[in-house]
Amino acid sequence: MITLISFVLVLGLCVLVHEWGHFYAARKSGIKVFAFSIGMGPELYGWTDKHGTRWRLAALPIGGYVQVLSELGGEKITQKDKKKTVESKKLWQKMWFTANGIIMNFALAFVLIFGIFATKGLPQDAPVVDTVIASSPAEKGGILKGDEVLMVAGKKVKSFADIRKHLMTVKTDKIPVEIKRNNKKIELTLTPENKEGIPTIGIQARPNLENAKKVDIGTAAVETVKEMGNSVITMFRGLGQIVSGKRSSKELGGMISIAQMSGKAFENGFFSFLFFLAFISINLGVINLFPIPGLDGGHLVFYIYELIIRRPAPKLLHIGLTYAGFGLLIFLMIFSTYNDILRLL
Repeated sequence: MITLISFVLVLGLCVLVHEWGHFYAARKSGIKVFAFSIGMGPELYGWTDKHGTRWRLAALPIGGYVQVLSELGGEKITQKDKKKTVESKKLWQKMWFTANGIIMNFALAFVLIFGIFATKGLPQDAPVVDTVIASSPAEKGGILKGDEVLMVAGKKVKSFADIRKHLMTVKTDKIPVEIKRNNKKIELTLTPENKEGIPTIGIQARPNLENAKKVDIGTAAVETVKEMGNSVITMFRGLGQIVSGKRSSKELGGMISIAQMSGKAFENGFFSFLFFLAFISINLGVINLFPIPGLDGGHLVFYIYELIIRRPAPKLLHIGLTYAGFGLLIFLMIFSTYNDILRLL
């Protein structure tokens, strides 16, 4: 039950913020909005506001959408309503409408992480092992509680976050790990395993926000940007390795993986949950930047084309590529869910 509730909270909030970004830009630009939906499929609850927008809570918690008036849709458009279509607006307004969902996702992540850093301080994430998971690569490789991790795959480790970051870049099955135990350096060899699509060796640090380092607002803002930047870089690096074949496509996780991680983050405490919520919001923003027709990034490509060529892309080409993009997205959703199910078996 905790997993389900936390999953709905995480995905619901991230989708709500993303779609609100689109909605706000549409309203301010004079674009007619038919519907604002959280979730897909049959409507569970809804109402229509004075502007004619249907606000919907749908049955399937797998996303959401803002439906607007567009000449690419199947609606019959009167001469009066043509002024309210997406296509009738200035190019900067169309780009703002398309990009504002992504902007809001990054804004949410910034507010959450900055709020933690500014009020609680910077986590002192020393790479000292507090827990070794049973039957994990770490236990099999000889790591003990209290060991300090010095290097992973030939790269220096200054924080526990560095361990996760270095594992994401590993290109071989077996990696060297240097630890310090009783003031002695020890070389070990470990074989990481994939848990929910993430390389791991099975060690945990003690949650230490209670002993966080207090910082001023300026430092908190700078460290927030760094934290967000590291998340984006790690995500692109991992996807790049999957595309290039350096890592297996079986590592792609879907909704089930997000639900499981949501539950674990919730169990680890309020601030852990906020960090995870920020991480998912960043990921949703980054994914929507991909130049795939059907995603925000795909629409932005068409608008960049219009900016350069000085005219919109051909309507049939736009529609055809958008349908192809939706087909690809559906395939990726099914494939990632299939991976999730295999990991559960």
